[in-house]
Amino acid sequence: MKRFIISLSTIIALFFAIDRIGSMVMAECFKRTNAKAEVKIRYIVENVCEDVVLFGTSRCIHHYIPSIITDSIHKSVYNGGISDSDNIYSHYILLNYMLTHHKPEVVCLELMPKDYSVQSDDPFGKISFFAPWIGLSERADSVYRVADNYWNYTLSHLYRYNAKGVEALGGLVTNHRYGEDHGYFKAEGSPDKSLTLEKEEYPKGVDRLKLEYVQRFIDLCHKNDIKVVFTISPRYSIAPPDFYAPLKDVAARNGVPCLDYHSIGLFHDHPEYFRDSGHMLEDGVKVYSAIFAGDLKRICK
Repeated sequence: MKRFIISLSTIIALFFAIDRIGSMVMAECFKRTNAKAEVKIRYIVENVCEDVVLFGTSRCIHHYIPSIITDSIHKSVYNGGISDSDNIYSHYILLNYMLTHHKPEVVCLELMPKDYSVQSDDPFGKISFFAPWIGLSERADSVYRVADNYWNYTLSHLYRYNAKGVEALGGLVTNHRYGEDHGYFKAEGSPDKSLTLEKEEYPKGVDRLKLEYVQRFIDLCHKNDIKVVFTISPRYSIAPPDFYAPLKDVAARNGVPCLDYHSIGLFHDHPEYFRDSGHMLEDGVKVYSAIFAGDLKRICK
């Protein structure tokens, strides 16, 4: 029995030694990598200082050109969109990381149906992107507790790098820095000539916990005297009149402007602006960024 206990203790000690050494190596990698997502998260966590910061997923990262918006509103702008970050849980975590060192004047949140709808896959699946920074913010850490994976990341520090480890290693030999234009990256590809206007299907249900986190996002911004603006950029599809009603209801209760360019069918007469039904190409993005900037300027007067 004594021999078994010694062997078990040795294995556990070895596990923790390898885990902690491996995590230190990966932490250094994350400090140096130029992979798109990691360099943007690192900038938001450590260095962002702009007056206006945009949050969202790939539709955010590809649809807002900061230099065009800055020229109109005369405020510095950073596009903090993180591709494939999925929904409000990720945006809430990233907001908390930013607030550890910076309070912008305005936060714009690009919304999608996934920010209120029931998902068939794990709605917390993509918060693992931000796990390397566990411990930076208690409010952010609380999301991992709700997702029931906080103790996994506490037990294994190396596991925190699982979601983006390979990408971060590859980023050691790339040079994306902070984006092509203050966090903006253009969508690659060409117009999809087969695109047709189709009606969006209603989500299967409303996830009340997601809406609670949308409310928390608003409350946290208002607590820090930050103006919140909801945005929904153009899609090449037809949105039913109440498609975004759960999100707009939260916005209305809190006096948050909601700029919905999807429901009004902006650019439905310009299919050449779209790579696919959900993402615009740069020619369209330049036009859209100018339109958005004009509307934002009126809101922020």
